[in-house]
Amino acid sequence: MLEEIIDDVQQQMEKAIEVLRRDLAGLRTGRATASLLDGIRIDYYGTSTPLNQLASVSVPEPRMLTVKPYEQSLIAEIEKVIRSEPSLGLNPSNDGTLIRL
Repeated sequence: MLEEIIDDVQQQMEKAIEVLRRDLAGLRTGRATASLLDGIRIDYYGTSTPLNQLASVSVPEPRMLTVKPYEQSLIAEIEKVIRSEPSLGLNPSNDGTLIRL
């Protein structure tokens, strides 16, 4: 009985810590980080797929992110999803092969 309670409390604590980690990763510090886009999911052939599986996300400058899709046909969809994410407040610019944020 006591072990069940301890296991239940431990699982709840682990979930709370995971939520805190995700929240802290999304904090804006004035410096761009690739993890800022971790929560972005793109509809890829009917499947909701994480952005980092469909594109390369890099930080070429301290205040800029670049997203280079592995498939060029996805560039418009990725730009639309990033633009429509209110919690990010980012304005992507698309040059045809690369998205700059």
